[in-house]
Amino acid sequence: MHPSGAGEVEGGAVSSTDFGQAVSEFFARFDRAILELPSGAFGGRPGDVAMRLTECTSGPRIVELRFDIGLRMRIEGEPRALVKKEEFVDIDLLEIDAFDRLLLEWAGRDEEFSDGAVRFIVASIERRKAALREMP
Repeated sequence: MHPSGAGEVEGGAVSSTDFGQAVSEFFARFDRAILELPSGAFGGRPGDVAMRLTECTSGPRIVELRFDIGLRMRIEGEPRALVKKEEFVDIDLLEIDAFDRLLLEWAGRDEEFSDGAVRFIVASIERRKAALREMP
């Protein structure tokens, strides 16, 4: 995360280690998030699929993320991660952009992006669902 506490990892180039750390810290804080792709909501309707990060590995110019739903995301280049809170609509989000290539593998299908932004969203409804699951 950005040393200012603003939650931004930015600049023309961030190391894949710093980027991977920003993603890991976001998921450690929120546990599950909904994925929005440049092409629209992942899994169909917005909010249908909330996922948990299970693995994050970093190498030179490559970060690979794996999620509990069997999704694999490979991010190549020097991406930027921006963590922000939108108070008006009560969501927290992690936005990933400035990548050279982003490849998704899920359920035997591949999808590739070379521009746009990918957003992991934690909305208040997901917080309520998580709280209900934790109740005895």
